[in-house]
Amino acid sequence: MNQHNQLRYRSDIDGLRAIAVLLVIGFHFFGIQAGFIGVDIFFVISGYLISSIIFTQLQEGRFRLLAFYQHRIRRIFPALLTVLFFCFGLGWFVLLAVEFEQLNKHIAAGLTFISNFVLLSESGYFDADSHTKILLHLWSLGIEEQFYIFWPLLLIFWWRWRQYYLWLLFPLLLVSFVVNVAMITTYPSAAFYLPITRFWELLIGGILAYRFAVQGKSYLVFGSENLTAFLGLLLLGICNLVLNDRSPFPGWWALFPTVGAALVISAGQTAWLNKQVLGSRVLVWIGLISYPLYLWHWPLLTFARILEGGKQPPTATRIAIFGLTFLLAWLTYRMIEKPIRFNKTAFFDPNKLIAIGLVFLICSTYVCIEKGLPLRVANQLTVLNQGDTGHEEFIQYVDQQLNISNISECEIAVVGDSHANSLVPGLAEAIPNREFCYFSTEQTLPFTSSAYTNHIFRAISNFPKINTVVLSAYWNLRKPLVPKDSNFTKEIIETTEKLSASGKKVIVVGGIPNFSFYPTKCKYEWPFLRQHQCVEKDFFKKQYTQYQPDFEVAKANPKVHIIDLYSLFCLGDSCAMAKDGLLLFRDENHVNINGSRLIAKRIESQLN
Repeated sequence: MNQHNQLRYRSDIDGLRAIAVLLVIGFHFFGIQAGFIGVDIFFVISGYLISSIIFTQLQEGRFRLLAFYQHRIRRIFPALLTVLFFCFGLGWFVLLAVEFEQLNKHIAAGLTFISNFVLLSESGYFDADSHTKILLHLWSLGIEEQFYIFWPLLLIFWWRWRQYYLWLLFPLLLVSFVVNVAMITTYPSAAFYLPITRFWELLIGGILAYRFAVQGKSYLVFGSENLTAFLGLLLLGICNLVLNDRSPFPGWWALFPTVGAALVISAGQTAWLNKQVLGSRVLVWIGLISYPLYLWHWPLLTFARILEGGKQPPTATRIAIFGLTFLLAWLTYRMIEKPIRFNKTAFFDPNKLIAIGLVFLICSTYVCIEKGLPLRVANQLTVLNQGDTGHEEFIQYVDQQLNISNISECEIAVVGDSHANSLVPGLAEAIPNREFCYFSTEQTLPFTSSAYTNHIFRAISNFPKINTVVLSAYWNLRKPLVPKDSNFTKEIIETTEKLSASGKKVIVVGGIPNFSFYPTKCKYEWPFLRQHQCVEKDFFKKQYTQYQPDFEVAKANPKVHIIDLYSLFCLGDSCAMAKDGLLLFRDENHVNINGSRLIAKRIESQLN
């Protein structure tokens, strides 16, 4: 194998880039099952290409650290700044203050390449839906650039012992991979976003580069380029059969796309699949614009989703955005990225790009300090339905205004997930002479079959002052958690009878409606692009009918008291987010303080 040819431009790697970006875009736009693995393929490619450059220049004695970082700036900043300026400009005209504040927080994180850390700090049950984070996709860019801060320094330091490089690289890779596997179950968000749990993917590319550039060899299966390429592409194909967005990822599963990508790269550009398929003109062209394509696709889709009230845009809209993504990516590559990146005398040299980025960073930081510039026209909206949106005001109200009792003083125990928690403010206000306490079952069912919940019920049974237990949950989401040897009706009855045996009255609150859009769409009259909407047909009823028959059967047991909420929010097939000028929801499925008060009026008669 000719070492010189292997380090020259490889069209098959551009083709592999194309596969990676198409998987990611297809996942976001059209729900390709395991399209998220495209990012992992990118990591391997990036580790290989950048490390190849470093190794080659180190061998030739011309590697300069400053020049390396200047090259990274020319590569990353032109397209990145273009997309960030677009997001800032469009956000100025269409985003509310809280949305604009979040956007600028993520712009600042993107400019400083710490998006992964910021997103990790935001992760949580009541974090804003990922589909509304316009720059969510920059987490991967942050990990790459964090890797390239220390990677060339490490290689320079160890260059004199380069014959032992693999003894250095493999242990680093192994440590990173083991940490990733160890954290995936207990800390899945950290395993996804932390650089230490992702560096092994870039190191795979780095080891390939060392093998090619320094040792002049490759890793081939049974010495066959064609077999190696075939197995690599086969692994990438298998990913779409065995992985989905519920898989514990990265973890062990990330070996499929990373090893697959490594095998394809190892096969070289003379392998038939690499030459004929990955080296085709269409894939090579997509590969060349893959970076701006990646940068553009998510903001365009997310802005469309925000304008749709938080729900996925219609298929026709997504197809149009898909085409627009390719157009903007090509224009960005031809008119901005390419002239700056490959022209050493271009006006926008690395120093000017950094200066622009710093000014932009200051502006974004100011917007965050000023809470999204609430005096912008986009934020001056007519309120059609009064009420809080988001979770901050609700949580502050519960913490500051309500005195939730400890278990020793409690008379009424509210047990369940976040839907149960939503009932507490209204109940505490409606019946101020009774003492309330709340027990979170996290993301499990509030039934005795749940080991997590059972200890709560044992505690409740041991306190005779507690005379009433209110059970509530996101029933449609939780029903699949019922054990296989049981059923939903049986769970309701058995839980009620066990609690009744210790002298407790049990009230089961029916499902709270959920919507496909955010309550901001209902609260305001929108002047720009968005439309007002409070009512949705059929969306909740389809879910309601999946568990309501079980409730009806359980009601035949005289100890089971079920309060149905459907008629409180819905009429026929339609459910509403607002009533009599009051907004009732703070997100798609959690009621706000107004909604809690409304439900409490219906529950109060049963409690009395």
